Amino acid sequence: MQKNPLQNIAIVLVSPQTGGNIGSVARAMTNMSLSDLRIVQPRVDPFGEDAQKLAHGSLELLQKAKIYATIQESVGNCAFVLGTSHKPMRYKRPSYTAREIGPKILPYCQENTVAILFGREDHGLSNEEIELCTWLINIPSPCAYPTLNLAQAVMVICYELYMSTYSHTIKENNCKLVTFQDLDKYLWSLHELLLQSGFQYKNDRPELFIGILRRLFTKKDLEEHELRVLYKLSNQFRMIIENHFKQ
Repeated sequence: MQKNPLQNIAIVLVSPQTGGNIGSVARAMTNMSLSDLRIVQPRVDPFGEDAQKLAHGSLELLQKAKIYATIQESVGNCAFVLGTSHKPMRYKRPSYTAREIGPKILPYCQENTVAILFGREDHGLSNEEIELCTWLINIPSPCAYPTLNLAQAVMVICYELYMSTYSHTIKENNCKLVTFQDLDKYLWSLHELLLQSGFQYKNDRPELFIGILRRLFTKKDLEEHELRVLYKLSNQFRMIIENHFKQ
């Protein structure tokens, strides 16, 4: 029996500043059959009175929301991290509209967890946070300033995902992909290996290089067994480097 892919989608709010928006997001998610709400560094009590008032009929989902200190922690178990931006062309990564994203991502949700990041009400996601994302999602608008309220943006994207489960045949994809946490761990171990070899980073900013490698690896659906192969290769190179310096 095919699983409901919507249950493997996590909505991640980054530093939300109003309880009303948090409550409205919970209500939108419940209406569209999503249930995994994660909140990073909220600037307001996410379980306060304002949030509860707007989470009409969705208090259970709101109360189960998980709070995190960093985005990296919030998406650790996710194979895909999607970011929302109204200026996707500024960034070097695949971008899809809210209507296009469902058929693209839902097949992966059969066996993997997918996170969708929503930025702050006042200025969205930072460039550094966008760097953590696999793909971007935008909501097209004819307006000169095409930005939506946080809860409205969540509702539009959740609605399009929900409708995609009806209007498209979701192909089963049983591949278990590498999670953000596991890939990040490997990339930083590769960083240590490069330092051992004498590699020098431009401007001494290894995080930029790590970001490029993350984009490179996520262009392909990297599976768990393939990551194990990469670790074996890295270990072999480490032995070669260590033997070289012993001579």
